[in-house]
Amino acid sequence: MLRTCLLSLLLLSKLGSLWAQSIDQTYKSHITLRLANNQSVQLEFNQFSDLLAHRNLDSVLHLFVTDYQKVRDTSEALTAHTIRFRFDENRRQLDVRSYPQTQQAYHFSSTEEPALLKTQSDTLELPAWQAPAAVGWGSGSPQFWVRFVLNDLSFIKTQLKKGGFNPLLEEAIQSVYQYKNHHLTSSKVTFDLVQEGKKATFSQLNFVRAAFISFQPRAEVGLIRHRLVPALAADVMWVPDSYRGMGFSIGLQSHFFFRGTPETGFHTDRNDFLNLGVHFYSRRPNGQKAEFSKLLTHLSVGVPIRRTGGYFPKNTVRLSGTVFSRGFIKLEPELYMTGFFRNVYPGVRLRLGL
Repeated sequence: MLRTCLLSLLLLSKLGSLWAQSIDQTYKSHITLRLANNQSVQLEFNQFSDLLAHRNLDSVLHLFVTDYQKVRDTSEALTAHTIRFRFDENRRQLDVRSYPQTQQAYHFSSTEEPALLKTQSDTLELPAWQAPAAVGWGSGSPQFWVRFVLNDLSFIKTQLKKGGFNPLLEEAIQSVYQYKNHHLTSSKVTFDLVQEGKKATFSQLNFVRAAFISFQPRAEVGLIRHRLVPALAADVMWVPDSYRGMGFSIGLQSHFFFRGTPETGFHTDRNDFLNLGVHFYSRRPNGQKAEFSKLLTHLSVGVPIRRTGGYFPKNTVRLSGTVFSRGFIKLEPELYMTGFFRNVYPGVRLRLGL
């Protein structure tokens, strides 16, 4: 029976990472380009690399201007429009919503006739999905989104003739590179930026924690007081920030002692410890998530919560740490003490599992 339990637990330990429950926090970065006359370009993206992949706005806007000129209704000069321009390498689509002006505003000049003013803004949206050809337009959340809020859509054509929007966006990208307090191009940081000419204002810095919970079963054998003692154990580990590579665990560890005499027969004594631990994993460079398959070390403290056979006194405290880790094999020295280091005896443990 014990052999079956040990084998089952070892197999489960290999599946432990599949049971890890991600509780990632989702943040997006935003860049606002301030233009003349209260106009703006607003960009939203998941990661800075998404922005760099779509930094050539002018090439898309040239396509939009060409397509929109073919369907534009010049009789609706005062009507506001919200337009979504969707595209990939094989197709393009314009979705237009119109909002007729419900009130009139006039501008008077001593030299000209009164002019009826347009009072509503036009909006142009350019969403970009991760793989539009594969999953279809509008499936999921766009990885990159540009929104133009303009007094009139004709401003786009005018700006393209003057040099386009790319130089304005490049100013913002350089501001991100030059920010001194944090490495904003890292995938674990999001931010809001308002770029107005050469002036850059940053706010809303968020560090994507990417927390998760992992279940870690394992089989063990320990050398305690010159005696080999098998054990079964399982921890629940919480990683509050997967970029830092530190986890905190609580778990149960069951030791099994076997004894028998001709008079009493074979008997198994079970002693359980409740353990609290902290785990340190290898960190990767350039702001990537830690490598949780490579445990650097772990430290834990445990107290007995079930005792049979008198192997551990009631006030025993167990201390352990990892000195060797390779894959599913880990070696841990440990100390058992009673009376606050009054009685101390060492041990060593071989772990098979996560």
